[in-house]
Amino acid sequence: MKKLAIITGAILGLAVAGVSQTSIAGPKHKHQGEHRMHGEGHGGGEFRKRGMRRINMKRAMHHLSHLDLSEQQKIDIKAAIKDGMQAAQAKRDSIAPLKDQLRELAKAETVDASAIKTLSAQIADVKSDLMIMHIAKKREIGELLTEEQRQELAEMKAEHRKHRTFDGDDE
Repeated sequence: MKKLAIITGAILGLAVAGVSQTSIAGPKHKHQGEHRMHGEGHGGGEFRKRGMRRINMKRAMHHLSHLDLSEQQKIDIKAAIKDGMQAAQAKRDSIAPLKDQLRELAKAETVDASAIKTLSAQIADVKSDLMIMHIAKKREIGELLTEEQRQELAEMKAEHRKHRTFDGDDE
């Protein structure tokens, strides 16, 4: 009888834990059943959801397509984006070995704080370089636009931001 009570209690406890986890994460939570390995999950891999996003040719041209670009502007902008994508990919590729070294340090028996700081600083330097490249490329593309197109783009961005923000008001 005592064994039955223990087993029933354990099963009931597991069931409650499973239900509460599903209610918190939701039944279709995107990480459900996923086993993340090297390069997958948050902050890594090919398709990042947060943080610095890569310039995507299709997405960039979609946003600029509303500006009535000339054929020469389209050619110049696509060339600038392609050049930026290649340069950024080379920088991103240089981060992977640094992250691998950092993972190895994390697995070590002792914590080597100075090595971790050094690698972290190197990764941060590359990421800041990527950010600078991204901003410079946006500026370069902006200079290819006419003043009227820049103004229209600024208005479109403001309208987009207005719809993205949530201030808690339902009005």
